[in-house]
Amino acid sequence: WANPILAASYAGYLKPELEVEMREVWLRYKSADPTLADEVLQRATDEQNEWAATRALGRVKRNQFTETLKDHGVTKFGYPNCTNAVYKEVLGGTKGQVVSKRGLPSGVNLRDALAKNELVYVMMAETLASERIQDEKPQGNAPCTKATAKSAGFVRQAIEADRKDRQKGMDI
Repeated sequence: WANPILAASYAGYLKPELEVEMREVWLRYKSADPTLADEVLQRATDEQNEWAATRALGRVKRNQFTETLKDHGVTKFGYPNCTNAVYKEVLGGTKGQVVSKRGLPSGVNLRDALAKNELVYVMMAETLASERIQDEKPQGNAPCTKATAKSAGFVRQAIEADRKDRQKGMDI
């Protein structure tokens, strides 16, 4: 059963209609048919739908961020350096540190393991960093990493200020 082709063939042996259905779903999956994802999400909880929507929007914003970095001369290790500048401020450490601290497998896509609010914070930091880089026009790995860290730091400040304010309200 490890091979999907064998599984589809066996399904066809048991019931030909099942093999056809499996192959149709597989083809839709391979062609990235968004209606397949929507059909799956229709059966998901509101919480799962909200996470999936946030993750999808975060993916769009991530692509825009990396495109901005590319347009400003970021190369090779500049991309993970800029990403880690965001993670350090928003999540409290580099990707490797966060993965280790949370006991996640080393090859994991960290964003797939983040909570919805963390995805929003990362998305906000990357969006602000993109705007800063476009406005200030730094060029190259180090200047773009510095600009990214600055914007991400403002997101961290906002998170901490809000939490502190809420805690103050609870102490009354």
